[in-house]
Formats: sequence, C-alpha cells, structure tokens
Amino acid sequence: MMGGVSPRTRPEPAALRHVLVAGGTPGEWQAMSAERWGERLAMLAEHVSGAGGTWLTIHPIGPDPGPSDPRSDAPATWPQGPFDVGGVNVVVRCEADARGRMSTVLAELADAGATGETLTESELGAAFASPAPIEPDLAILFGPDDVLPLSLSWELAYAEVVFIPAGWVDVDPIVVKSAVAEYFTRNRRFGGVDG
Repeated sequence: MMGGVSPRTRPEPAALRHVLVAGGTPGEWQAMSAERWGERLAMLAEHVSGAGGTWLTIHPIGPDPGPSDPRSDAPATWPQGPFDVGGVNVVVRCEADARGRMSTVLAELADAGATGETLTESELGAAFASPAPIEPDLAILFGPDDVLPLSLSWELAYAEVVFIPAGWVDVDPIVVKSAVAEYFTRNRRFGGVDG
C-alpha cells in the first residue's frame, strides 16, 4: 500500500504548453461524424499552437445521464491517438468515470513498479498527463460553471480553469480563442494565496 504523497514544487510557466479540453458526453461524442471530429480537433489544435502549446488532451465532461447509450457497441467515431494535428500532439480520452480512471492510472503505475512504499505526487501527475510530458496548464470546460468533471480532479488541481457556457456541439472558435487569451491574463499561484 502507498504510504503517502510527497509534495512537489511548480515553476511559473513561460508559456502555455498543454491544454486540456473537457466537453460533451460519450453519447454526444459518438453522435459526431469522423469529419466533424476532424474539424473540431483542427480548430482546437490551431488555437493551442497559436499560443505556443504543443499538447492538447480532450476528455468528456461527464458520463451520459440515465441508461447507457444504445450505440455503445458501435465503433468510436472519435479519433484514437496520440496523433499530430498541425504540430500539436493530440490525445482523445473517453474516460468519464473517475473511479475507473484512477484504477487505470494506479494499475499502470503498479505494472511499471512505481507504487513502492511512497507514491510521489510527481509520479501520479506524470501518469495522469501521459503521454504528454507535462500536466495541463489550462483546462477549458464546456458547460455550466458549477459542474466540474469528477474524472479530471487531478488535472484541475493546478491548471487554470476557464468555463465556456456552451455545449460540446456548439463549440465556437471565438470563445476558444478568448479562453486561451484569458490564460495569459492570470497570475498563476498554483493554489497559493497572496500574503
């Protein structure tokens, strides 16, 4: 069993390197055509690249409400990655369940022999960010500002969070651009408070 989590320090970033986007549910993702997915990822990657970012990770905001989607046996319409979109490394992960995601990360760490007596915060952070070599600097969440995706609690702890009050199907390039611009106006304290 893991003894504890040792703290880590976070330097002030020089630029935006990794953006996490959360929006939609697996059912909404499945309803999008492969062509629409390509357009969506190209638009998001363009804004990440324009801000100097090299990584883009996409997650659903949550699971589908109610009974499971009848199309769940159908092959995924979203692209499987990681892959390159205009110079940005893109990872699409359809993990809406927090417990399942934590179990997967811990199992991967155990398989790699990383869960010794003490599991470090750096090891956990790297496992959640993988294959990206860095944790997200900015998390853009589509939906109401009072709903956090539980499966992303690790990433949201230190990332700057910008809410876009629109659904996944209504993603507008202008609001994505403004969310990225807002990142550069913030004073990042990584959980600290002004003295």
